[in-house]
Amino acid sequence: MPPDPALFNLLQAYSALKHPRFLSFPSHLPFLQVHDFVLSCILLDPHLLQYPPSHAYQLSFWKWAIEHLEKLLGDEACTSLPFISVTISKPATHDAAAPPPPSFVTHYWRPAPQSGPPGAIPSTENHSVTLFESRTTIESGTTGLRTWRASFVLAQFLIQNSTVLMNKSVLELGSGTGFLGLIVADIQVSSGGVTGHPVLYLTDVNEDVLRRCHENTQLPCNASHCHGNLSVKSLDWFDALAQDGVPSIEATLNNMKPELVLGADILYHPDMIAPFLATLNIALRASKFPAGGTAYLALTVRSADLLNSFLLALRGSTSFAYACWQINRLTILILSGPQLVSRRTATLQS
Repeated sequence: MPPDPALFNLLQAYSALKHPRFLSFPSHLPFLQVHDFVLSCILLDPHLLQYPPSHAYQLSFWKWAIEHLEKLLGDEACTSLPFISVTISKPATHDAAAPPPPSFVTHYWRPAPQSGPPGAIPSTENHSVTLFESRTTIESGTTGLRTWRASFVLAQFLIQNSTVLMNKSVLELGSGTGFLGLIVADIQVSSGGVTGHPVLYLTDVNEDVLRRCHENTQLPCNASHCHGNLSVKSLDWFDALAQDGVPSIEATLNNMKPELVLGADILYHPDMIAPFLATLNIALRASKFPAGGTAYLALTVRSADLLNSFLLALRGSTSFAYACWQINRLTILILSGPQLVSRRTATLQS
């Protein structure tokens, strides 16, 4: 039986290192129900013991949780509370004045009802992906070592509309540590057998980012570990603008033949617009579909000028047809050939 939604939210928050000040404690539930869930499904959960949040986060979370458990307990006695306190009170080895160290992060979700092959019984089990990633904005000179908000929004769309991934070869541009690609891999593995999954390419350009992405795809706890057709590859968008680089990137993307291209939080500077669109144009034309492939993009609106420059470049191009939505400082775009755009727009609006 699935846990109470409030308890599941607590598990999601802890495993994703959400700061306690943004959490809601399930005070409406009986003490023993909350206590037993926290003890067995969070503190002693085998997965979270093997892939734990950073020690600093554990200290802040358990201090918050124990305070609320004590309030919920009232005057009752419970021998497990001292056990929780002793477990998390081990001295930290990290310098408190230094930037927070990288940490394992686990994201849980429940599949949408339509997930899986036609006629399959909907799964009630939670799915998860685990990553080792940075807890700072910039590490080793790049922002690609952590997951950003637009990736979560695009992942949620794909989870709720998993049929768009069915039997599709997928290319992700700017994969970072691999969060979105891990979600896609999980959906693809869950939708079929253990072999014969569609190809999935995760790409970036920074060597440290690519190494971290590959390591995350190989974690045994992730479905990507048994995908079979997943590759992590280097792809430099600026090759699409360089005379001596175009043949190489065209050969790479023509070999991939992506039917669906994904990108989240991929634009952070005006200088990236032209190389990104040039790369995207080659990728969509490389699709085996006569009308070209389809792209789903999620962009954080960090700057109105940057977004307007990107949309202006799209409007000025004859290579793309697109549909666009703006929600809570995020811009969602679908790009493809004209025939596919009208069909996808109708699907999303229905």
